[in-house]
Amino acid sequence: MGATETSSPLFRSFAGHEKQSLLLTLDFAAPTPTNFHKVKLGDTQFAELPPNSKLTGTAPYHSYGQMTESQFPGWKDLARILAVSSFCSSVVIETDSEHCDFPRLAIKGVLFLEADENQQESAERIRKEAEFYGQHLREFQGKFVPKHYGLWHAPTSQWGGEVLIAVMEWGGMELGAFLRHKPKSATLAIRLRIVEALDELHDHGIYHTQIGKGHERHILCDPEGTSFRFVDFSDAVTGHDCRRMLPVRTFMSYPSEWKFGCPEAYGARECMLLFEAAVLHEDDVEKKFAFMKMQQFLDQGMSQKEALSAVGNLIDRWRMNPDIQTNRTLHLALERKFNANAGLGSRH
Repeated sequence: MGATETSSPLFRSFAGHEKQSLLLTLDFAAPTPTNFHKVKLGDTQFAELPPNSKLTGTAPYHSYGQMTESQFPGWKDLARILAVSSFCSSVVIETDSEHCDFPRLAIKGVLFLEADENQQESAERIRKEAEFYGQHLREFQGKFVPKHYGLWHAPTSQWGGEVLIAVMEWGGMELGAFLRHKPKSATLAIRLRIVEALDELHDHGIYHTQIGKGHERHILCDPEGTSFRFVDFSDAVTGHDCRRMLPVRTFMSYPSEWKFGCPEAYGARECMLLFEAAVLHEDDVEKKFAFMKMQQFLDQGMSQKEALSAVGNLIDRWRMNPDIQTNRTLHLALERKFNANAGLGSRH
């Protein structure tokens, strides 16, 4: 089916189909394999799936939780009664290649595109995000952003009408659940890496807009703590000039968000438990020292990145000083108590 063969407004968002196709099965919700065609999005390039891929997924999730066969007789009733047309699912891939070692995948999609404007708006967000992945996140995919395998379209299906899906690398469990249920994996090292990765995005001008307290679902972590992924870039923007004023280190008190300089970078550190309330804000000598040196380096003409690195090195040397370590005894005792209550273990 080409762009001229349907009246669906969605087709105004892309230039038709590629030759590549895949088959998708989703447990009881879509038990019969459905053929999807890869969507053309101008010059936007995506990672490639092997030819003739077959995806088999779990029972889909929607905003009300995981779908159950007994609760909902069909997706059309679900969409009509609850106004839910978006879904996601974890999938595994089968290919004709004997040497294919593909990672676990995830899909998110929109059903019944022909129905009304709500579905069209959801599809537009998926399209916008896919273009952002292809145009701004290519160098980060597979590193701390999921690999994106493009958009796929089924003009008609028995279970969901006209369907659009995005196929991506599986990222793991949501950050909140990871911190609560995998305390041995949620080490200081992985939490520092997550913050460093967000800072790297910021240094490339990319601002996610939905990282911080209340948005933990946008950071996914492997249960073993070996990898993580930032997800949901549908509202992300470019051109960000990050003005964060502290390097990626733990601090004994919460700095002023205004003085810190970047709300999203602050929120990431807050989520990763890098700020504490072990001492009063005004008594945190380390933090005052860091702010002071950061401003001095900037006034001397250093770039933001150079100044942050220099301040981080100074803090590390400061903390290696035996006299300073003696003065941190109270902090360490309080931190062990805090970690025991949070189930995180010692961070030193």
